[in-house]
Amino acid sequence: MRIKMKQLFGILFSLVLVLSLMPCKGMNAYAADYTEWSNSGVLPTEAGSYYLTTDITLDSTWCVPSGATNLRLNGHGIIYTGSNNASVITVGNGAELNLYDNDTTTKHYVMLDAKGRGTSVSDTTTNGAIEVTGGYITGGTISERYGGGVYVSDGGSFTMYGGTIIGNTALSGGGVGVAPDSSTAIFNMKGGTITSNTSLYYGGGVFNVGGTVNMENGVISNNNATDSDYGQGGGVSNIGTFNMSGGSIQGNKASYHGGVRHNGGTVNITGGTIEGNSATVACGGLYVYKTVNLSGNVKITNNTADGGASNLYVASGSKINTIGELGDTSSIGVLMVSPGTFTNGYSTYSGGTAPSSYFTSDNDGYIVTLTGEGEAQLVQGYTVTYKVVNGTWLDGTTADKTETVVSGAYPASVPTGMIAASGYTGGSWDTDPSTIAIAGNSTFTYTFSADSSSSGGSTGSGNGNSSGAFDGENTSGGTSGSSTGDGYVKDITGTAEANAENNTFEPKIVNSSELKTLLSLTDAEVAEGVNVWLDIQDIGSSVSKTDKTLVQNASDDYTVGMYLDINLFKKVGNNDATKVSETNGKIKASIVIPKKLRKSGRTFELIRVHNGKATTITGKYTKKTHIFTFETDKFSTYAIAYKDAASSTDTESSDSSSSTTTTTTASTGSTATTVTAPKTGDPTDIRVWYLILIASLGGLGFLGLSKKKEN
Repeated sequence: MRIKMKQLFGILFSLVLVLSLMPCKGMNAYAADYTEWSNSGVLPTEAGSYYLTTDITLDSTWCVPSGATNLRLNGHGIIYTGSNNASVITVGNGAELNLYDNDTTTKHYVMLDAKGRGTSVSDTTTNGAIEVTGGYITGGTISERYGGGVYVSDGGSFTMYGGTIIGNTALSGGGVGVAPDSSTAIFNMKGGTITSNTSLYYGGGVFNVGGTVNMENGVISNNNATDSDYGQGGGVSNIGTFNMSGGSIQGNKASYHGGVRHNGGTVNITGGTIEGNSATVACGGLYVYKTVNLSGNVKITNNTADGGASNLYVASGSKINTIGELGDTSSIGVLMVSPGTFTNGYSTYSGGTAPSSYFTSDNDGYIVTLTGEGEAQLVQGYTVTYKVVNGTWLDGTTADKTETVVSGAYPASVPTGMIAASGYTGGSWDTDPSTIAIAGNSTFTYTFSADSSSSGGSTGSGNGNSSGAFDGENTSGGTSGSSTGDGYVKDITGTAEANAENNTFEPKIVNSSELKTLLSLTDAEVAEGVNVWLDIQDIGSSVSKTDKTLVQNASDDYTVGMYLDINLFKKVGNNDATKVSETNGKIKASIVIPKKLRKSGRTFELIRVHNGKATTITGKYTKKTHIFTFETDKFSTYAIAYKDAASSTDTESSDSSSSTTTTTTASTGSTATTVTAPKTGDPTDIRVWYLILIASLGGLGFLGLSKKKEN
């Protein structure tokens, strides 16, 4: 069977087309769209798309041409070696520079001089040099202006997807400077690294004088603002608009404001991390002038000033505006010049969550609490220490117990039910803690006295009543309840004494001080001693069809996630424990929502089935600790039901740099995982190449079919 010459030519042409379109190792995936740049002494003077095939050595600033220029470093570097004070790159009015680098393997070693300027680069290890992976920009030095590495002037736009800006120096803005007095200058950081740059005054890494800086990803690290009086903002100094939604600012240094200096304009932080920065004088992390706007998952931790914790520094008269819900993984240390209220809007977006779930105090002797209006504040707090002598606590331990109490308040977690050691009896407090308004660090000691006629092991009654305060979180360590005369009423939920079979839900009785009334206990019963506890079991495999039907009918737009048997037990003296099906008033209890039911934006309720009737019980869900608090006076079959917010995603194991999203359906136990490629600075979608490949193969097949028909 013969093949005509033009048919053979068509087949060969199609094969060549297919092979040429396939992205292969060693071939440049963007060769078709980008122009190769191999001139080692200059950079383009016309806008366009270019990729480097060699390192570039400049003796004058590269002024990015008007229009859009896409530059792929391709693992190569740009070094300015000129003798004049100059930036490596200037992005002027009407110019747009998009910087990429998808090289994750090539190593370079940048040598800095005494002032922090990159003077030479080697591809082999050099003592004292800084290792860089991929492409880089270095050597800029400008002592009278901004932006040693890249300067963005009025009307210019610089977007960084990859590469490293390293070893540049300037009066301010060692790495990147954004033009003064102009909102038209824009720097977008979507990837890459700005590291080991130096400024004399403001912004060792980035100085935004009046434009807009958007940080979505990437790292600003190990930059330095060196002047002892005016060195401010080791990582970033902002007077314009600074929006941070991701990325990390870490390891930067300055005399003042090691991480971020905000001294005017606007700062919006909705994600990302500011950590490990330091200042020799004041404010290691983020300095707040007037206001800073916060929402989302924000981490501002482990920053220091003069050796002490200094994370988010709130100047006198300044506030943190919470402009949305704070995320589950948020962690922010707060240092106030004048301790007091430090938020606006927290009451609107907190959902009743205790501010201590997100904020910690960097002020010694202060704690984070809510104001009467629901805002977050720092108030003076003192450590109250409890000691036991000649005996143990109810849980059998002897180590001191402590709690932090707001100045002027009464202790909320005074231990009860202490147990005398052998040969001791008649325990009492040196001073009854529950009667003392705390005005300083305090210690209370409970002591049992010797009793030669006693064989030991008796339980001390304590003096006065104690109760646990509740702020939306479970407390641990010991039990609580009330003591009256020689008897007691104790909540032993979750202890070994309760013989709990399953503590997965970590149940707690919040209002344990009211148990005598709630259980209608007589004085005679109390005199014998009463132990009370909650027990919760998963009954998903054994719940009756009747109870299931009642629950489903009452669930409305909620999804049933789990069925529980919630029981309340009491044990009087040496009598057997008995179940309590109903109480004389509502027990306030809390449980931990199981991990498999947790999801960002999800709300919960309980549905109770008692005596053939289903009742919906709403409560308060503390997302930071996953604790659901509710009130009930009946104990039997329950269901945990949930409702998802629109477009919510599971956040149990996510962080700001995660590229994996997992969605879990609690009622079926199914899990779907989507994995996205890491951000390399190269937005080329490989699927496009395969679509072209498939189309080409289709053309080849059609041509072969035509040949067959002709034959």
